[in-house]
Formats: sequence, structure tokens, C-alpha cells
Amino acid sequence: MGARVCIVRLVLCAAVCLLAVGPARGDDIRVPLWRGGDNSTLSIFDDWMGEENLYEPDTFVQVPASPLLYVAEAEVDGAAATVLASYQGRDNVLEMSKDALLVFFLDNFDQYNPRKIVQMQVTYHNSGCAPWWLYVDYFWDGDDDDFNTPLFELWDLVEYDRENGWKTLVFSFFIEPNPWEEEVALKFYDFGATEKLTCFVDQVVIDTICPEPGTMGLLAIGGVALFGRRRRR
Repeated sequence: MGARVCIVRLVLCAAVCLLAVGPARGDDIRVPLWRGGDNSTLSIFDDWMGEENLYEPDTFVQVPASPLLYVAEAEVDGAAATVLASYQGRDNVLEMSKDALLVFFLDNFDQYNPRKIVQMQVTYHNSGCAPWWLYVDYFWDGDDDDFNTPLFELWDLVEYDRENGWKTLVFSFFIEPNPWEEEVALKFYDFGATEKLTCFVDQVVIDTICPEPGTMGLLAIGGVALFGRRRRR
């Protein structure tokens, strides 16, 4: 009975969050069941608002709302970036050189829970470079730690074809235990016979949750992907 009640509560939390945030925007294709659950956040980068390669999300929601976390941020590291007014039928598109890293800074709730789950949805145009490699840097107790992996090694990786050559890549991974904060960076690669020198990104949606130990099994039942390959650099 207790497990059934917890599942119902997770579903209700997800529904409440969807009502609060509104309908899924654009390329928010795979909404996790646990969105809106305790110790979860939602960040949507769409208009790429900011300056000097540092951008704030259009939407940021955390549950519970207090204590307030630092709002997530995105940064283009290693090369200049430009926000195009329009590109291939879409507005406010982030253009980067192929050598740049697209880095996201994510804060965490203070609870020292055993795991943090992160799901990302990255919409890019196939005329430029495609997302290829995932780097995650995090720390706790003052000790640095990190892992990195090619995206194709994430077992839940799915790519959706959109209109006008746009694609949405969806994947998830976990960090053990839940750190204080982390940097998640995407490296792009010029797949194909013709060299591509730029990357075009329209929207990035990031869901995170730092679940209590007793809810981990329920999240697995709900269909969340819990796999991430950890490696030393």
C-alpha cells in the first residue's frame, strides 16, 4: 500500500509541475514521470538570453521552491558564440564554432542523497556539428571527481527528427552520490564527409532530481533511465 501511495504522489507531483510550467514547449519531447517531484528541477534554454557567452534559462522550476537554488546557467567555453535571430525556420538559435564546449552549471539540494538523475534534451540542426561527447565535473567533501563518455554509450539515447533538418537528442545519466553542484558539458563533432565548422542549437531542456533513498525503486518503475557510464579522464 505504501509503495502504491508513493507512486500516486509522484504522478500527482508531475501533473502539478506541468500545470505550473504550462504545456511542453517546442522540443520538450520526453517529459520524465518524476518531473515536479521532491528535489527536482527543470531548466529550459530557448531564447539564449544573456551576454558574453553566458546564458540564463527561459524557464527554471525547482521543487520545493525553498530554499532557492542558484538558477542554472549555460556557457559557451573555448570559442565565441552568436545568437542568430533566425535560422532554418526557428528564432533565437545559438551558433558556436565546432571547437566550443556547451557547458551547463547545475546546483543541487543540500541533502546528501545517494544519487542524482539528469535528463537532457538537445535540439540541434544537422547542417552543423552534432552532439558527440558528454563531460561531467562534480565535487563533494572538497574532492574533485569527474567522468566522461561518448553519448552513444548511454543506453537510453534517442534521437527524434524534427522539421527543416532539426533533430532532438534525448539522454540521461546519474551521478553517485548527489554532489553539491556539477558542470555538464557537451562536445560537438562534424560527422559526415564534408567538414562542418559550426554548431546550431535551438533548445536545451534539463530535468534533474535528487531522490530520497526510499524512492529510487519507484522512479525505476516509472520508467526513468538510470544508466550513465563513469570514466576517468
